[in-house]
Amino acid sequence: MKTRFVAALLALLLMLSLAACGETEVASVLEQAAEAGISLGEPGEEDDTPGEVPQCVQDLSEEENALLNGEWKDGVYLNEYFGYRFTLPAGGTMTRLHDEATEWTEPVSLAACYEGKEGGLIFWADIPDLDGFVMIGVQARKDEEFGLDEEALVEKNIRDIWDINKLFGEDRGPELGTAVFAGEEHPAAIQTSEISSGTQNMIDLYIPKGDFLYLVTITVNNGEWEPLLALFDKA
Repeated sequence: MKTRFVAALLALLLMLSLAACGETEVASVLEQAAEAGISLGEPGEEDDTPGEVPQCVQDLSEEENALLNGEWKDGVYLNEYFGYRFTLPAGGTMTRLHDEATEWTEPVSLAACYEGKEGGLIFWADIPDLDGFVMIGVQARKDEEFGLDEEALVEKNIRDIWDINKLFGEDRGPELGTAVFAGEEHPAAIQTSEISSGTQNMIDLYIPKGDFLYLVTITVNNGEWEPLLALFDKA
């Protein structure tokens, strides 16, 4: 998946694929990824160079940074900037990936999330009872994303994912669809894949506001994503 929220997912997807390759195949994939504008470095190589911080993130005040972070309290993640609330079901766990925190009261610097190459603020909710997970991200829009409406953003990311899959010789990827999110219909990237244990269903939403995006990825094994999408409502 490719977004800067989805940068974490993209990197994970690529690294998992690389792990299954032989040495020659790894070099080939790295070369193709570089040609596609995706830099992963050499396998095992550590890069301590800070990531680039978008200007709109550099310009954030403490109050704006805190608003973009949202609040996590009593099993509810509330983001008033975008106007959405996510309620974690009993038995689930929610992790802020920047610091691997499962409990927090203070916001983190969005700039630090870019310097650390997470590509934005990312939350991961594992929901075992539904055999699925939810990722929520807050990221700055890329320059080429300004002027695109929500559907165009989804279509752009669909093309990116197809291009990434083609690097591995796979002619597959998500398709444009719609989903009811927090009581409103939104364009979405939807994909069904066969996995060893059955079927995996995935949906991605890209919701813009100002200089930023609210990103949601839902993945569920052998089930439907609608029950996980229903965990969101309007704040």
